[in-house]
Amino acid sequence: MAALEKQHEEDKQIALDKQRQMYERQLQILRNQMSPGTPYSPYPPFDLLGLGKYTPAGTPTSNVQSRMERWAQDRDELFKKV
Repeated sequence: MAALEKQHEEDKQIALDKQRQMYERQLQILRNQMSPGTPYSPYPPFDLLGLGKYTPAGTPTSNVQSRMERWAQDRDELFKKV
């Protein structure tokens, strides 16, 4: 019984060490992606609302900006009525 408990503890420690190493590797990858030295996001900007196109710099075009402002105003007016 003692041998099984010892083997279990060893296996558990090995698994925890592997998990920690994998976690540290993933954390380092994220740090590298988010570092100030990274000039751009690894993924292109995504238009969540489907309101328009993005410029290469990743900022919304002025048309999209005005549509967003109009939507916000309409939303505010709607909530004032309720």
